[in-house]
Amino acid sequence: MNQLLEKYKQELQLQGKSNRTIEAYTSACKCLFKFTKKDAFSINSDDVRKYLLWIKSNNIAPATSNNKLAGIRSFFKIIKRDLVGLKDIPRQKLKKRVPVVLSKQEVNKLLKGLNNLKHRAALSTIYSGGLRLDEARLLKITDIDSKRMRILVNGKGNKQRYTLLSKTALKLLRNYYICYRPKTWLFEGREVNRPLCKRSFQCMIVRAVKKAGIIKPISLHTLRHSFATHLLEAGTALQTIQILLGHKNISTTTTYTHVTDAMVNGVVSPLDCIDEGPYFVSNNRGR
Repeated sequence: MNQLLEKYKQELQLQGKSNRTIEAYTSACKCLFKFTKKDAFSINSDDVRKYLLWIKSNNIAPATSNNKLAGIRSFFKIIKRDLVGLKDIPRQKLKKRVPVVLSKQEVNKLLKGLNNLKHRAALSTIYSGGLRLDEARLLKITDIDSKRMRILVNGKGNKQRYTLLSKTALKLLRNYYICYRPKTWLFEGREVNRPLCKRSFQCMIVRAVKKAGIIKPISLHTLRHSFATHLLEAGTALQTIQILLGHKNISTTTTYTHVTDAMVNGVVSPLDCIDEGPYFVSNNRGR
């Protein structure tokens, strides 16, 4: 079994899958084998269904369940075993939620309230280019192109793209570099030659939100949502935003940016277009 999983892992590496995807897919297969207590050549599609139902009963998020199903399908495809009925297992429907977005004023308040130069430079860089957490965490000094005002990003699936570097972020990064002198990674951790950990980034945003007095449920990804929404409100083409965010499909960008303030500003509710006369006759309660 270990040999099959190692072969699977190597194949995923050859396909150019990210380390995160490889880890998630191999973990899904290991969990399946442990749950069924069967080897790869004894498992059938009913076993997979029972495993996924068990996951659902343990309140595992639908996105995680779908990711495990994708890993299992990929595994059996690679070991060239056609599991009858595996393709018919449906993915779980994901709830579409409108993302939380900060106003420009809130972003300004959030960033300017930070006294720690490293934290302020890091969060400003994330908002400047609409970066994901890992994209910001794994930035190298050489990824900052000050001449072209661009940031070279290593995105999902090891796909590179360029995004925006603002003048404000560049000024902060230059001051930060003078003070901290990072050597390889732009935002270095305490360990030598290691990037800042995820937890440190998450703590940054928690402290910043608390200090700014913002009561919205905010994470680092909120800065990415806000980046995309503010660009759309400024009239930037959706296709351009798609490239900057690193989305494979334009449909992802469409749902990601949602309805912006610019699209609804000036739109009047039909209730306000009706004569008030018949509706506001008396203050007496109906009997």
